[in-house]
This record gives sequence, C-alpha cells and structure tokens, in this order.
Amino acid sequence: RVLVTTLIDRDLYSRDDIFDLYGRRWGIENAFRDLKIRYACEDFHGTSPQFIEQEIVALMLLMLIESLVEETALETLPPAERGGGDDRRPKRCNRAALGDRIPTLIAIGLRERVPRHLAEAFRRGIAACAADRAPVRRPRSYPRICRSQYGRWRIQRRHREPFWRDAA
Repeated sequence: RVLVTTLIDRDLYSRDDIFDLYGRRWGIENAFRDLKIRYACEDFHGTSPQFIEQEIVALMLLMLIESLVEETALETLPPAERGGGDDRRPKRCNRAALGDRIPTLIAIGLRERVPRHLAEAFRRGIAACAADRAPVRRPRSYPRICRSQYGRWRIQRRHREPFWRDAA
C-alpha cells in the first residue's frame, strides 16, 4: 500500500497510525458519496447560498438520524454480531431502506403517549433495520467497466446554471 502524506515526523506519526486515520476517512468519503448519489445533493432546490447551505445541513441531519437509528437497531442484536466502536463491522445496515423507515419511526417516537400497537410497530421497525444487513463488500481489485451499449450515462442529467450567472 502506498499513502502519500506531509506528516513526516516518524516519531510522532507511526505508519500504523496514518493507515488507521486513512481507514477512518472512508466513512467521511462514503457520507459524501451518499449525499451526491442517493440524495442528489448536487441538484439543489434553492438558488441562494443560504438555501443551499440549509439544504446541505438538512441532509446531514437526516444522515445523522439514520446513524442513530442504525446504532439503536444494532443494540438489539447479540453482542457477537454488533462489532465494536471504530472496528470494521462484518455487516452494515442498508442505508437506503433505513432512510425509508425514518419518517415512520420519527412519527412514532415523537408522540407523547404511544399506544401499544404503535410501540410494537416501532420495535418491529427497529428489528427490521437490524435484520436488513448485508456483508460489507471488499474493495474492487479491478477497474469498473461499463458494458452497456448506451454508454455509462444513459440518462441526461439536468444541470442548472449556478445562481450567480442568472443575476448577471
């Protein structure tokens, strides 16, 4: 493995520490990938910088709620299946399915007095999140190849002009 860095003090930064830090960075990279791909964060609804910032913060809040629901769901599993702390987990929750369950779980969780059938629905939702897990895939060791006759981009993406060009 090759990793280029400007942290050259070997006494302060060991090789294993740098690789550990690099491994932790992938969580952030995956979060940005989710923002771009799953939430289409590059196609903003707002046109001013304040609205764009508000939209990004709202999406980050949704991702935080997803993480909290995932942690709550994992607490229902036996300790051997959970993984621990920053250790890599053998399985991860399906974030897309988790995001679909969030509005229902929040609606149930915000009620002051929860009827028995809604409390049971909440427990079923958390159990479904915990059960809907898949093994983490190993990184691809070969380049991705598109074999479609239409090419990689079948759908024309709608690109809007930046808001500052409209004002000119």
